[in-house]
Amino acid sequence: METAETSEDGIFALATGGWFEDETPLVAGHPDYGAAILPGAGRLVRDALPGEPAPVTIVLAETSQAIEGWVLDANGTPLRNWQVDLVDAEIIVPGLYPPITLENFQSGSERIQTNAIGRFRIEHLQDRPYTLRAYNPNTLVSAIVENVEAGRDDVVIRVPPDATIPRVRGVVVGGDGNPVEKAQVSVGFFL
Repeated sequence: METAETSEDGIFALATGGWFEDETPLVAGHPDYGAAILPGAGRLVRDALPGEPAPVTIVLAETSQAIEGWVLDANGTPLRNWQVDLVDAEIIVPGLYPPITLENFQSGSERIQTNAIGRFRIEHLQDRPYTLRAYNPNTLVSAIVENVEAGRDDVVIRVPPDATIPRVRGVVVGGDGNPVEKAQVSVGFFL
């Protein structure tokens, strides 16, 4: 992803390379402001070819929001080192894993982890509701809470007592039918 930094006058020039789709947005962010999206920037560039599009003005939001809270087990015990992410973050560069979202574009961070008392904070959010997922990165046990308004600092994600992940079990063998030691097995992508 190409990026450019603005001058003291807020001016930027960004080489686009022309690789994106018509709906690809132009995104701007700064840690002291909320992010902004100019949708359809790909079309602006394409329609101006072989020249350059007219300069655009991108207006950043005055502030960004955060969501804070705790991840707890069914008994109210804080869960340390759990990951918390946004299920419905706004993806601005699809096709990557993890995808680049408007929310992590601002912060440069993709992973939010709970501290020793199960506390988390997700910053650089838009002023809208989000769906949050907390999960144990070792077992993938998870819990989801929906419709959490940005700006809240009292969110509790409670993991139900029966939260489990089904396991797929089997054996890996070579073409000769013999077991293969130390083969890597994954769901969805190669390790």
